[in-house]
Order: sequence, then structure tokens, then C-alpha cells
Amino acid sequence: MSYNSKGNKKCAKQEPIKFEFVEKGYTDEKGNLREELITTEAQYIAKKLYNEKLSNSQLRAFFNEVKAIKSRINESEELFEKNYPFILMLKSKAEYKYRNGFNSKITKGFRDFINESVDYIKENKSLDTFENFVLFFEAIIGYFYGFGGENNR
Repeated sequence: MSYNSKGNKKCAKQEPIKFEFVEKGYTDEKGNLREELITTEAQYIAKKLYNEKLSNSQLRAFFNEVKAIKSRINESEELFEKNYPFILMLKSKAEYKYRNGFNSKITKGFRDFINESVDYIKENKSLDTFENFVLFFEAIIGYFYGFGGENNR
């Protein structure tokens, strides 16, 4: 482990995570969730987050927040609109936890994942888009734990 001049842990430079969903979307031309999103893309992101040493507690904290929003929405378009600001707030929370890399609680890759996901939800604002994001995030968590994420400290 190396440290910077202020005594904070330094992370090794890693290639940024590629978020294919930004270009390809969550669904195919028929409106069905893309298989690759839940398989290869989720696995790729999970592996990158695992390699960045994202803590499982931070991953879980954000996922619990997302699930709480989903629970409040309860598959209602009206409640989606009412809770939409809480989805947007995920970016703010990620920035706060990242703190520009100084004493950060989350990794840059995870901050970028949250930011890109919220931006995608904003661009494709719908209950379906949010629900697809929740499934995608859940798949990432499954792969993350499969790589040994519970011991990733």
C-alpha cells in the first residue's frame, strides 16, 4: 500500500470503466432487458469495482438506498415522479462519498457508475428505465460478491 504526502492511501492508476449501457441502453429494440447488460456488462463492472477495492459496505449502502427508492415508488408512475428527486440525489451522495479522491469512502469507478446511471435515467426518464437500472445494479452486486467482494477491504 502506498500513501501520498498527506498520509492518505493512494490508489493505483487504473483504466476507467467503460459503461456500454450509455450507448447501448438497458433494453433491446423490442424493449426487453438486454441479456449482455445483466451478464457480461454487469460482470465487467463488478470485476472493475472489485479490483478498485470498493468496500462491500459502501456498495451495499448505495444499493439499499436504490431499493428504498424502488420500494417507495411501488411500480407507480405517479410515485416515480414524486420520488424522482431522490434518484437524482444519488449523484450528490456519490460525490460526497468520493470527495474528489481525498479520504474517499467509494472508488472513482463506483462514483462514475452512479453518475452515468443517474444521467442515463435522466435522459430516458421513465419508471421502466429506473427499474431496469435496479436489476442491473443487483446483477453487479451478485458478481461483485462472486469475486469475493465481502472480503474486499
